[in-house]
Amino acid sequence: MFAITRRLVPPIIGAALCAALLTSAQAAVLTTSGIWTAAAPGNAVGLNGLGSDQLRWGLTFGGKPQSGYGFQGVTGSSITLPTAGGAPVLFEIGTFTHYNRPIYYDGIDSATLNVAFELEGPGGSLMASSLDFVFGHLETLNYPGRGVSCEAGGVAPCPDLVEISGGSATQYFVAEGMTYRYDVIGFLADGVPTSEFLTEEHRDNNAILIGQITKQPPPPMPTNPLSTPNALALFGLGLAGMAWAGVRQSQRRTKTRTRSGTTH
Repeated sequence: MFAITRRLVPPIIGAALCAALLTSAQAAVLTTSGIWTAAAPGNAVGLNGLGSDQLRWGLTFGGKPQSGYGFQGVTGSSITLPTAGGAPVLFEIGTFTHYNRPIYYDGIDSATLNVAFELEGPGGSLMASSLDFVFGHLETLNYPGRGVSCEAGGVAPCPDLVEISGGSATQYFVAEGMTYRYDVIGFLADGVPTSEFLTEEHRDNNAILIGQITKQPPPPMPTNPLSTPNALALFGLGLAGMAWAGVRQSQRRTKTRTRSGTTH
């Protein structure tokens, strides 16, 4: 066993040790889940699945599946919260899926996913909240015609385009007295971060939704609006004012005694 005394710890090492304790990383566990709460237009042909983790739309024939969106959250995903001055920490929110199938008539233009977050630390819950993700959707013609390029890029059968186009993408939470901010970054498709990606026809197209946690700087220390020279000057004026008040009071007492002496 080693005993560490004040004399054995040089000032620089002691300061570094304190900094390490103050900025030590905190482990946490994340669980997420999501449901589709809205789609536009709301009267899209074959629209169903609102309130669940799968949204479907489109007219098909012969019992073939509809196009749709899905979301699968994470359970017990380990996260190390960033330290003071450390780099932001990326984390997986869940897996987004576009079930891209041939459909007749128009599909949807957008859909809203509400994701519930639960972050647990060693001492219990650190954060419980939810965020809305709005996904913009471009439903393309599979075969636009000879000599006509695919609307979103790619080759026929033309892929559709999905993008994160809005939502409440930033929130804050406090853990161990420290404030953290978490943001939605976008998709991780084929290992590449992006805000949009092309989804191939006749395929379940998966992309990981990723977020980022950043430790917020502490609030600035309150500053004294009076600088030292100004404060001393005001203090001096205060003393002078007190002295002047004493002289005036003494003069009033002298005049009172003089007037009293002449009336007797």
